[in-house]
Amino acid sequence: MTIRRRFFVALENIKEDEIVVQGQDVIHIRNVLRLGPGDNVAIFDGEGFQYRAEITSTTRDEVKCKVLSRDLVQNESPVEIVLGQSVLKGTKIDDIVRKSCELGVASVVPLVTQRCALKLKSSDQDKKIERWQKISLGASKQSGRARVPSILKTMKSIEEFCSHYANYEIKLIFHEDENSLRFSELERGDSAIKNVALLVGPEGGWTENEIKTAIEYGFRIVSLGPRILRAETAPIAVLSIVQFFWGDF
Repeated sequence: MTIRRRFFVALENIKEDEIVVQGQDVIHIRNVLRLGPGDNVAIFDGEGFQYRAEITSTTRDEVKCKVLSRDLVQNESPVEIVLGQSVLKGTKIDDIVRKSCELGVASVVPLVTQRCALKLKSSDQDKKIERWQKISLGASKQSGRARVPSILKTMKSIEEFCSHYANYEIKLIFHEDENSLRFSELERGDSAIKNVALLVGPEGGWTENEIKTAIEYGFRIVSLGPRILRAETAPIAVLSIVQFFWGDF
């Protein structure tokens, strides 16, 4: 089944033998792809399952499908990766969310940091997060994932992030100073790692207080090498290396 025929449907619209597609996908199915009764589509529920379904009827508001099969999609990373990402200027976070989903992240937590160049009102934060959630869904569809990475609904401080993920097995904050470890110096261990929490900062970097907070919660300072990476490049490099070390690369 091609990506163009793959759609997300929330669990509440999926029954044992019937799926109801609603929203913008109805327009795409009827007017763009020009599909109708008898045509097959792929549906994923965001919780790990994909369905092969046959369209039975279409209206302006919904497309009803008969479930032909239900399969668990086993392409999720064996390690749960949570990315704590400082918000950045412009649309840089859009690309970070998109690429993070492609790289297997489980959750992205937007952070408001002390040197954050982007200052948002509460209402603007809500709009940004809603946009990132839509990007996460689209990236999951494109990359063949059946789980949709979560985008936390409220932006957090670094202390809130560190406190919430204090019990994760691997906790790393990326920062350049004389005490930073190289990735190659980290112990990979012999046993499987279940979860990793990552902190990537803003254009202006972390403050001393933020670094101190992370260390107090058990985060280790890690360098990304001798070259300076742009703020939007760093999380992509980080996720790729983490997947190579502990994931499925």
